[in-house]
Amino acid sequence: MPRALVALALLLAAAPIVRASDGDGDPGVELVTRATPGAKGRVTLSLTLLPRAGHRLHPDAPIVLHPRARGARLERALYTRADAVDPRAEAPRFELVLTVEDAANAAVDVACAFTLCRGDRCRPVETTARAADLSGTRATSR
Repeated sequence: MPRALVALALLLAAAPIVRASDGDGDPGVELVTRATPGAKGRVTLSLTLLPRAGHRLHPDAPIVLHPRARGARLERALYTRADAVDPRAEAPRFELVLTVEDAANAAVDVACAFTLCRGDRCRPVETTARAADLSGTRATSR
């Protein structure tokens, strides 16, 4: 396995969890990522929307992910709830496939839109988070 892919896998696997705010400053969702290197620079980035304690994703509301990559080419530019490994899961997981072109500068940002609930109260949330940053910069939510 080429050195760049090994470095890519290690850096992606070590990517910190990113929290998306539900609007009142309380983190409501964690964006958990894991990477699996493949052949010819291909990487599968497993991305899970994990509601924090006391929160849940609305089961009937849409989930939309718009990934953007730098130093890599994404196979798809849009993912919806139907594209999740298990669309009805409480913490839906998406498999983003990308081809790394420049491992030293590769990064993946994901714009997410979903409806987050706490108790009987639900509200739409839109956030952008760094899902994976291979240049060593800490992942942040904007």
